[in-house]
Amino acid sequence: MKKIIVISLALIISLCLFVAYSQDSGEEYDSKVPPGMVRKTIGGMTVVIPHDSWVRKQGDALILEDINAYVARKVLDIEKRLTKIEEDIEAIHKELEDPKK
Repeated sequence: MKKIIVISLALIISLCLFVAYSQDSGEEYDSKVPPGMVRKTIGGMTVVIPHDSWVRKQGDALILEDINAYVARKVLDIEKRLTKIEEDIEAIHKELEDPKK
């Protein structure tokens, strides 16, 4: 009986020390977010993910956007922006050719 009490007290003490240590080291890690990444808190969990990445919670699991889908979405966004810039440049050239407008 005494062995069980001693073992349970040792486990409780080690668990308390582990929780205290993990909270201290977590604060240091949270302050170091790499460039292009963002820290999001979802459902009580904090994750570091790429900026504009999609995250959803399904039950107790966090579902992160697949890296291939993220890159494809970003490339399509860049192509749309490039097309818009090219159209704007063409409009500026037309205005410069016809100064009467």
